[in-house]
Amino acid sequence: EQEVFAGRRSLSRRKKGGRRWEARVGNVTQRLLPSGSSALDVSVVITGDYRPPPYIDLNVIAEDSINRQGEKVISSLQERGSRAGRSFFERVEGIEATAKEALTERPTRAPTGKPSPGPTGLPTAEPSLLPSALPSDQPSAQPSRALEQTIVTGSSQDLQLGGTTTSSYGYLFNLRTKPTSPVVQITSLEFYTESTQSVNYEVWTREGSFKDFKGSYEGWTLIAEGSVEGRGLGRYTQIPDDTFTPVSIRGGGGEDGTRAFYITLDSKELIYKLGNGPDSDVDVHASSAELEVYEGEGVLTYPFPAVAEISYYRYPRQYLGTIHYDRLPCKPYSVFGHVMDLPCPDMPTSSPTPPQPTRNPVTPPPSTSPVTEPPMTPAPIIAGVTLSPIPPTMVPTLTPTISSVPSASPTTQSPTSSPIVPMRAYIVSIFRNAPERDMTSREIEKFLEITTEFLRRHTQSSMVIEGVEIWHQKLTLADAKEGSVTWEEEEEEEEEEDGEAEQEDLNVFPDDEGEQTTDMSMSPSIRRRLNDKKNFSKGQLKHEQKVEVPKVTAVEITLIIKISVSTLPENLLGNMAAVAMNENQVELLSLLNEQAAFYTYFKHMDGIQSNSVEFVTKAPTLSPTTYQFFLSNQVIETDVETVPEESEGSKFMVFVGLGVAALWCCLTGISLTYLYKVRARMNEENELKELLSQEKVNPLDTKKEENTKDVNDQWRENGLSNEPDMENQD
Repeated sequence: EQEVFAGRRSLSRRKKGGRRWEARVGNVTQRLLPSGSSALDVSVVITGDYRPPPYIDLNVIAEDSINRQGEKVISSLQERGSRAGRSFFERVEGIEATAKEALTERPTRAPTGKPSPGPTGLPTAEPSLLPSALPSDQPSAQPSRALEQTIVTGSSQDLQLGGTTTSSYGYLFNLRTKPTSPVVQITSLEFYTESTQSVNYEVWTREGSFKDFKGSYEGWTLIAEGSVEGRGLGRYTQIPDDTFTPVSIRGGGGEDGTRAFYITLDSKELIYKLGNGPDSDVDVHASSAELEVYEGEGVLTYPFPAVAEISYYRYPRQYLGTIHYDRLPCKPYSVFGHVMDLPCPDMPTSSPTPPQPTRNPVTPPPSTSPVTEPPMTPAPIIAGVTLSPIPPTMVPTLTPTISSVPSASPTTQSPTSSPIVPMRAYIVSIFRNAPERDMTSREIEKFLEITTEFLRRHTQSSMVIEGVEIWHQKLTLADAKEGSVTWEEEEEEEEEEDGEAEQEDLNVFPDDEGEQTTDMSMSPSIRRRLNDKKNFSKGQLKHEQKVEVPKVTAVEITLIIKISVSTLPENLLGNMAAVAMNENQVELLSLLNEQAAFYTYFKHMDGIQSNSVEFVTKAPTLSPTTYQFFLSNQVIETDVETVPEESEGSKFMVFVGLGVAALWCCLTGISLTYLYKVRARMNEENELKELLSQEKVNPLDTKKEENTKDVNDQWRENGLSNEPDMENQD
């Protein structure tokens, strides 16, 4: 953005999160103002990532960078200007940078505003507060400090995990206010961990020092608990503000102005620093104008080891982290002044405070029953409202009773419209060339979806179908091909009774339950031929004979069609649906066959025959379900003694176990026999060696020679040789 002020042009660039500097460039070619100071004031905002510690003054870095290398900055401006074909910076001779805090504005050539013709505000309705008895203090030489203060412990070397840092589970330390400090409020804490994963933390506190209250949570208060993602090396991890409960520390220092803190993790990832003092709570290793941070103790286990286990405490240790606190919790200072403890004192209001409402009603609750006598007068008669009828008496009254006059119009609400009762239609469909099994739940779901859409499309002009359900499905047999029944001419001399028998056989056959039903799988052309055959005269009738046709597996499905609205009578709805399926069976079969890639049940279906029925009954059960059959079955079961039977698998396992045991016994016997033979041979070898050694000592001993001969003869008998021993003797 550009701003023009009386002979001066100011360029400013601002970005969120940065600082602002003013840069003055002298002897610049003027474009906006032909006369006046030939200088250009530029406001520059420099942004970047900066993570303390250490804390440094960014103003000094920016000023030194520009002021020390001014010639380089000017040459860069001139070079880029000439490259862009502009001569704006050709006459620039110098550049100077000053931080905005130390910058004074240039005087303007003319006043920047005119005085208002009248007072700028109306007087207040009430007089202001009385003036103070003494004049106010002089303003301070430096601006006041912010209310939110922080104490950062450690250095950049400590954050790199040098030789003076260590880690453990927890850390104990004391915070103490200075003697001249008022009450402060701790608002948050930061700790140091090298982990970048989620860590679980707890922060406990109590008034006073921790020295005599280690190893027990009695008297401690939990002010923070949860999990936070560690920021790793070089950065402190802050406890979220929403999980931290602020606590106050009394002013004035001493034991009253001391508060102990215990920070602990459930893992050995809390980093702190080795201390310098003789003991904990002796030396101060970090401080501010209000607070002092004393050296504490490291805790080597979780959660809080007993004080008797002194090996779990190491001291002195220094805290690594940041302490956030509010140096003036009672605001404003002009009203409350120097407060030494919380809560803040009550201040008198300018007007009386109205009484606060009570939590509960002050009046007694109403009684559960009336406390007055019932009224003696009858209820008033309201015109246009029919009174309730008078109940009849057991005996007639002495005087006749007069009924109330009926109202001119009904006093009750008008009746609602009749509810829509869904209608039902039932059809039985036979699907030819179906697998020899029932449909699965997924196949039923897809079948109903296709059938519902098919029926809605072909019957939408006469009915509105809400849905279709399968009542029953069973396997049956059907002709391999529709219209496969053929006829052959025979001699006319056959008897008429045989022709009538053929006619009955072709039109009627027993179904699965023994009832006579019409063969609905025949094509309409064959049925017409059969009907015409009845009308032929006896002389003209050509007797025909039925040819056996192969049967294929089919599935008979009973469907319930739910219909909400229809323009046809209810008894014709099933016929309408059956006709739609019969006349458009090619379309329905193609829709089913398209699903063969995922539903193989519909892959080979090639024919449909549907018929309407008036009602459906429950499907037959596999066994009788009468109560008498149940009782007889119970008697039979009680009379039969149950004999446990051993399964074939258990017998086989017994034989396998016996075989393994026999094999183990044989191997054991063979092993023992072999061991005995080897031991006997070893004993003989040892005796022979002893005799040979004695012969070396006294070779002239005849007894030993005889013994040696006997031993040699014994070796030969056993098939052994003493040559290796003789080689050893040589």
